[in-house]
Amino acid sequence: AQKKDLGFVFGLSPVSSVGYNMVGTDDFDTTEIDNNYTGKGGVNKAYFGLGYNINKNFSVGFNVNYLFGKIQENQARIYLSNKDIFSYVSEKSTHIGGFTGDLGVQYIGRTKKGVEHAVGATFHLGNSVNADVTKLLRTFNSRGGFYIDTIDFAKDLKGKVTLPTGFGLAYSISKPNRWAINAEYVSYDWTKFESFGVNPGFNKSATYSIGGFYQASEKFEKAVKGEKFRKYLRFVRYTAGAYY
Repeated sequence: AQKKDLGFVFGLSPVSSVGYNMVGTDDFDTTEIDNNYTGKGGVNKAYFGLGYNINKNFSVGFNVNYLFGKIQENQARIYLSNKDIFSYVSEKSTHIGGFTGDLGVQYIGRTKKGVEHAVGATFHLGNSVNADVTKLLRTFNSRGGFYIDTIDFAKDLKGKVTLPTGFGLAYSISKPNRWAINAEYVSYDWTKFESFGVNPGFNKSATYSIGGFYQASEKFEKAVKGEKFRKYLRFVRYTAGAYY
C-alpha cells in the first residue's frame, strides 16, 4: 500500500526448508550397520516493511521480520548382524522464534529518453533468536520394530541461534513496461553463525544474479496482423535470468 511518499507492505514468506532422507552402511568389526538420517520442517517469516521517498530520486526503507518454525531431525543406527547390540534412534526437534531486521536505500535516475537507472543497497541485521530443543534417545528392536528403553530425554532446552549479518547491492537499467536488465550481489557472513553457543565453522557466502525481461514495442505490435494477436502481445513478456 502507498500514500503519497510513504508505502508499507506485510506478509508471510519461507526463509529456509529442510527435507532429506539419507541411508548409509558401514562396518564395525564383523557387524554391519545401517545409518538412516531424516530431516523435515523449515523456518518462515512474517514481515512488515515501511518505505519513504525522500525526493523523486532517493528512497529509504526497513523491514521488521519475525522468524518462526520447527525443524525435526532423526538419526537411526541399526545393527543388522549382531543381536547383542541394541539399535537406537535419536530424535531432535528444534523450535525457533525471534525478530530480525533489514535496512535499504535506493536511488533512481531517469534520462530524457525515459530510461531508468536504479541502484540499491540492503543491510541484513544479524541478531540472536530464541530456540527450544527437545531430544529423545531410545533403543529399539530392529527385527520386531518396537522400542526397548529410553536412554536420554531432555525437553525444552533453551538457547540462542545467532544469525549472520548480510549486505546486498543491486543495479537495474530499464524502460518501464518495455524492457529491463537487473544485476544483484548478496553476501552473508556465516562465520559468525552460532547455534547454542557452537560455531560450526561455516564460510562466508556470496550470490551473483542477473536477469531481465522484454516486452514487444508498439511499432512491433502495429506490424503484426490481427487485432486479437496484437492485444495478446501487450501482455507477453520474455524473461531470462541466471545466478551463481
